[in-house]
Amino acid sequence: MPGDTMPTLRCLFRTQHRNSLAWCIAIFNGEATGAAELTGGLKVILDDHYRAITIGQFIVLYSQDGECYGSTKILGLRPKHYEEQKQAAKSCPPHRASAAGS
Repeated sequence: MPGDTMPTLRCLFRTQHRNSLAWCIAIFNGEATGAAELTGGLKVILDDHYRAITIGQFIVLYSQDGECYGSTKILGLRPKHYEEQKQAAKSCPPHRASAAGS
């Protein structure tokens, strides 16, 4: 329905078994079709920037107590932090030094 908010879940995640658990918000934008089946997508917003997360890896979601909620394959990524900074720099006017050297 228009105006409805998507269900969200504050949880922990990891993408590689050696990595520490870290906080994220999972946003479900689909519907439940059965006891354990979901259709649609899952958007995961990480609290911090992480390197080397790639399409094709799996992300595993956990409760604060370490209970595994499940996993899903990463199908897409938002622009990386470096790419965002590079794009922002293009839109900034060039710096002009004053006669005093500042």
